[in-house]
Amino acid sequence: MVMHGFEFDMTRPDVARWLVSLGWAESELPDFLSGIALTPTVSKADGGEELRALEALGLLAEMVAKQAPKYQRNGKTNKAQIAEVMSQQAGETPGMSKSKLQRLLSDALDAWEEKRG
Repeated sequence: MVMHGFEFDMTRPDVARWLVSLGWAESELPDFLSGIALTPTVSKADGGEELRALEALGLLAEMVAKQAPKYQRNGKTNKAQIAEVMSQQAGETPGMSKSKLQRLLSDALDAWEEKRG
């Protein structure tokens, strides 16, 4: 990507994920970044550890929901409720806002679902 004479080795999804990691809501992204899938693309070859961590977090979130019905909604894991309690525990830790944790839980549950088959 070349912007204003500077060359960046970033794709549009990379830029979109970066902005979201800084706290931007997906709805606030510029038009040229809208509609880009923001879920991480992790292959077993280059991100196996990250994928395993996501799978484990997804399993953990599912277990929490099964153990405590208040973390379920319509029979599914309530990511918003779990993210809320996680963000309260994290306090002011950078990168641990409720919205960021909710997106992470969503990615984690997707990874766990795919792993489980």
